[in-house]
Amino acid sequence: MSRSLWWDEFVSISFANYSFPVEIIRKVYSNVNPPLFYLLLSVWIKVFGSTDLVLRIPPFIFAVASIPLLFIFMKKTINSDAGLVSALFLALNPFHIFYSIEVRMYSAIVFCSLGSIIFFQRWLEKPTRSNAAVLILFNCIGLYMHYFFILIFVAQILYFLTVLRKQYKNFKNWVIVQIITILMFVPWFPAIYHQYKGPDYGHFKRLNWINFVNLLKQISPGTCLNKGHLDSLSWILVIILAVTGIAGIIYNYFKNNKFNAMGLVFYFCVPIICVWLQSISKPAFTQRNMIIIVPFFIGLMVAGIFHFPGKPAKFILVFFVAILSLASDWQIKDWHRDGGLRGDWKQAAIVLRKNFKKNDILLLYPGQHHGWGIRYYCPDIVPVSHVYEAFIKTQEKETNDSLFEKISKLKHFDNTIWLVICSEFAFTRWQEIVELLDQKYHRIKCTKFYNVRLYEYAEKE
Repeated sequence: MSRSLWWDEFVSISFANYSFPVEIIRKVYSNVNPPLFYLLLSVWIKVFGSTDLVLRIPPFIFAVASIPLLFIFMKKTINSDAGLVSALFLALNPFHIFYSIEVRMYSAIVFCSLGSIIFFQRWLEKPTRSNAAVLILFNCIGLYMHYFFILIFVAQILYFLTVLRKQYKNFKNWVIVQIITILMFVPWFPAIYHQYKGPDYGHFKRLNWINFVNLLKQISPGTCLNKGHLDSLSWILVIILAVTGIAGIIYNYFKNNKFNAMGLVFYFCVPIICVWLQSISKPAFTQRNMIIIVPFFIGLMVAGIFHFPGKPAKFILVFFVAILSLASDWQIKDWHRDGGLRGDWKQAAIVLRKNFKKNDILLLYPGQHHGWGIRYYCPDIVPVSHVYEAFIKTQEKETNDSLFEKISKLKHFDNTIWLVICSEFAFTRWQEIVELLDQKYHRIKCTKFYNVRLYEYAEKE
């Protein structure tokens, strides 16, 4: 939990700090996500504060709570042993662990997905009003938490219509439950249309074969190893286990009419197919949003393991996957940084707080995005300093000369100019900014952190 917050997490904090609930909903309306996570985070901040540790508790709770839910689901789907192994694999999964402390809604949609599926199973067995009410509640929370929950909702519908319809006679009640769920989400439909028609965001990609293979590598137990042959071997083994699980489940369905485990296939495959179809018209894929398939990928792996004959073979495979996960977890801090969007703003802020004087000048590049990081970690500095974006904004017709004019008006002989740069961000002008400041002022030093550079300048003698 010691890692620095990053751009997406600052977005969460920014939305949560707006007036509850109207202003938050109004701001999120033009964003790319539903509002529920930001509303919950806003209440959490008001009650418990906004330190790094406190902010990461809610997603951590959702992540931990997802583990027993996967046990319950897999116990019902296969057996108790499969439930225990699946829960163990999820608890050790590097992808799940990494996003368990992300101040975003990813762990929450895993929790909602598993909760919805469990009560979907219970409602089919006992179609009581209480089971239907809890199922609708999980569905509504999931839909208002993240749009990718829709993929699980669609998978449930397809699973029922293609596999379970003949097994259950309560089709009318099932339709009523789906209609109520959709009606509860109808108020947000205008926002979905507005967001869909809005600008494309650069972090969304099209789901092609390369991205699909990379996704499977990311959610595999050995994803953080980066040890050449060991990494490749672990990934190949996991894929073999998952494919074996899918083949065994489909075989048992058609040969022995065992349909319970078919849900695993639907909950894993349908979201992938839906994102691929959506990507044909508009990019909609990011690896972190596909966290919803992680429990079911694990379930397919476990199903594959349990298709191997003999207890010794099963034990060896479980032990090997667990060791791969633990070895990968050991290196998780150096993994999956999402390029320049993740930077060590916390360490840069420590240096600033220690050395920044009252009349010093602070420049941020690109300030539009990462000003939030410095403002969050240096609240005592930024309000009394002058923060400018140290690059040309075409729409505002800023020039380098105007930037230096602003600095000269503020600059006294003993002032220090601090330049904070996200050095790997998708802008290329940071080197130009450094060269311009090098020409104008004396560079004292440059302190480098992960994806963040902190330059210190003084007046030339």
